[in-house]
Amino acid sequence: MEIVDDSSPSATISPHRHKINKPHVAIVGAGYGGLTLANILHINDIPYTIFESKYPPFTYITGGSEFSVPSLYLVLSALQLEKKLSINSGSPPSREDIITILWERVKDNIVCGQLVINLEKRNDSESFYVHHAAITNAYSKNGLHSTISGQYDCVVGADGVLSKCRTTALTGTYLVGDARWVNDRWYDFGFRRINQGANLAMLDAVELGKDIASLVETRDEFQMLLKEVVARVLYSWSRSFFPY
Repeated sequence: MEIVDDSSPSATISPHRHKINKPHVAIVGAGYGGLTLANILHINDIPYTIFESKYPPFTYITGGSEFSVPSLYLVLSALQLEKKLSINSGSPPSREDIITILWERVKDNIVCGQLVINLEKRNDSESFYVHHAAITNAYSKNGLHSTISGQYDCVVGADGVLSKCRTTALTGTYLVGDARWVNDRWYDFGFRRINQGANLAMLDAVELGKDIASLVETRDEFQMLLKEVVARVLYSWSRSFFPY
């Protein structure tokens, strides 16, 4: 059931619940960077949702038919997907092949046909809400009927040079690929991006995904240690009051 959000009469809100003690990550964009990050989170059992404005097959993935990037095998190994790549096939994989490999494991967590139009935090909360809308023929005539999904613990922009995550600039948002290039790699005038765009996006995503997984693991270890200390203190107190 959808509940109307009083703060925006034309919007609805759909609750997303994350797993116990695990952050829920919203990823905007299902290109190379977004799908790579999703796979890293998936193998580390970290909940995620991908918002993608288009529907598969992703024919907008351009740049030639062959997908020849220097870090491909390294990235697929980090994602535990290297066996999906047929090294002995005699020809390099196509861009469609790579998207298919990255898509298969995470497809159930992708919301297609939804354009992210805004991100927000409410009442100084650390949680994010994602405003997204279906793209229809009535887009230009009647405006967008948006849905608000949340709560998310962080949002990652993998949505290209016009990244909504970059323009909102909220604390707790991260950028990969072209979205990151526009933010902090502008000084090369796009030459590196043109030549290595997919490679940089996938490497960005692997690095960020590992950082998120490491933070979660450290937090879980701390919580386990804290529980053990509390249990020992309670046991010690119980022995003091009830020695027998």
